[in-house]
Amino acid sequence: MNTDYNKKRYLQLLDQRSIGDNSNNDELSRYSCMLTNQLDWEIRDQYLSLMEKFLNGNISMSEFFAQLRIKTYAIIDAVVFLEKHRILLSFDKKASKFGELLEDVTDELEGDLSYTKDEFKNFIQENFIKIKKYLNEE
Repeated sequence: MNTDYNKKRYLQLLDQRSIGDNSNNDELSRYSCMLTNQLDWEIRDQYLSLMEKFLNGNISMSEFFAQLRIKTYAIIDAVVFLEKHRILLSFDKKASKFGELLEDVTDELEGDLSYTKDEFKNFIQENFIKIKKYLNEE
């Protein structure tokens, strides 16, 4: 993500949107995405725990998706709330890459879900390893 995080600019864009000016919607969307990534970053341990539960056979594929969907919608709701009330967080630079890695998994919520259990387990395992490797670089 090329956007540098500038809280003042983010607030300006939110103000513009509140008066119906959508001329900078693309830029605002990038900031909203950064906020989403930051919130995902804040609960990264929960995402890893969820993946581990699935990989260890403690939850089924459908339970994994249900819990992932709940987290995804909660993050979306939080972004809407924070932007509405003009509450902006400090941004950790690692959040962006983490968001990209997590997106590979969350994108499957909109996919056709035609994985077999073993295929899906391999998919989650691969992504879990990528995320853990990235986090170990901290």
